[in-house]
Amino acid sequence: MSIGFFPGDAVVKTAQARYAVEERGVKRPAIISQTTAYGQSGRAELERNLTAIGASPVLQEALDISVKDMLPVLLKVQRSGADALLLHLHSGPTALIIRHARALGLDIPIIAGSAMHQPETAALLEPAELNGVCAESGSSPVSDDSEEMREFVDAYRRSFDREPDAFALGQYDGAKMILAALAAGAKTADEVRTHLQTASHAGLAMNYRSDGKGNMAHSAVIICYGAEDRVPQIVKRYENLTGTL
Repeated sequence: MSIGFFPGDAVVKTAQARYAVEERGVKRPAIISQTTAYGQSGRAELERNLTAIGASPVLQEALDISVKDMLPVLLKVQRSGADALLLHLHSGPTALIIRHARALGLDIPIIAGSAMHQPETAALLEPAELNGVCAESGSSPVSDDSEEMREFVDAYRRSFDREPDAFALGQYDGAKMILAALAAGAKTADEVRTHLQTASHAGLAMNYRSDGKGNMAHSAVIICYGAEDRVPQIVKRYENLTGTL
């Protein structure tokens, strides 16, 4: 059984859908996803969650990752009467569609997938283009100003000369939990696995506990960007979305 320290689609797509509907009042969302397995699994979870809370998508489009001209799909969004654009795309396409939406003057909320939270994605856009864009993620280390998180971010920058993202933080929390298993007496891979399946762990990103299927992460955040820089703010936290903890 594999062990996952980044929340799966069932968690982050729940947060994305709930934020759109409950916090932003979205009633007619459009979904743009990737044709890859990653894109389609996330799209299915997002559609399921939106429909369950009374905001079925008015448009769904899947793009090949090679697509560079986003104008045709954005015109479809515009004609659909959608009141928000929800994305589940890889990093490059996420930045492209946001840039083209701004150029088109598409004045509806953009709530993206976790690719948007990565500093490398934000670096592809100007702060003015990012202004008002939101996204789901498991965490956002550069947005959290707690002392422990600042120490992690500073250490990561010194070691790797780049900004940490939620995937890096999930790996850090996972490594810390493995070290805790060793400290608790685990000596073999099976004993480490047993520890991970039965123990809980208070990590930097969130609290972790196995759901019996290898999923350790059950919480998510929503981040939003301003016009001044490329550092988002955490605007909403969703804890224990699976009821596992």
